[in-house]
Amino acid sequence: MEVVEIEPFGHPGLRRLTLLSAAPVLDDAGTVQGGVVAQVDITARMAAERALRENEVRLALALKASGTAVWEMDVSEHKIIPAD
Repeated sequence: MEVVEIEPFGHPGLRRLTLLSAAPVLDDAGTVQGGVVAQVDITARMAAERALRENEVRLALALKASGTAVWEMDVSEHKIIPAD
């Protein structure tokens, strides 16, 4: 699979990120008879992942600057774990 940036037909200037996968269709002798391509628009997912990474960096900076500690609690084990 490969991430490809495309410009959809009829939408000049609009850029989309798609996940692209392709495979040949073979006959019994192994000769290529055609192909199959699957394309999924992942533009929104990639933007959400980028925003999450940016927010994680901002949160880490804010926590460090404020001297705030963050803890996690494992309820099933009754443990408190300091977060990194």
